[in-house]
Amino acid sequence: VCYLGGSTFFLRTPEHVILIDPAEKISSSDVPGIKRLDLLLAAQRNSEYYDLEVIRRIHQKTNSTILADQLLYDQVTDLLGDDIP
Repeated sequence: VCYLGGSTFFLRTPEHVILIDPAEKISSSDVPGIKRLDLLLAAQRNSEYYDLEVIRRIHQKTNSTILADQLLYDQVTDLLGDDIP
């Protein structure tokens, strides 16, 4: 487990890599360094907390599953179209 600040955590197990709440602690410049991600968990209910472009870029690079509340899910789906698990 790696604490990145705020409510942002990066977890690695032998089987999975999980990013929790990639809010202001993860920026577009960090995305190239993300080699693998299985799950992006957006636990905050306030969609203004997240940079949707960063979430889009992470998903496009890693094809990670995104778990979020309905409002954020709808916003991310609008960005990604049908390309979201």
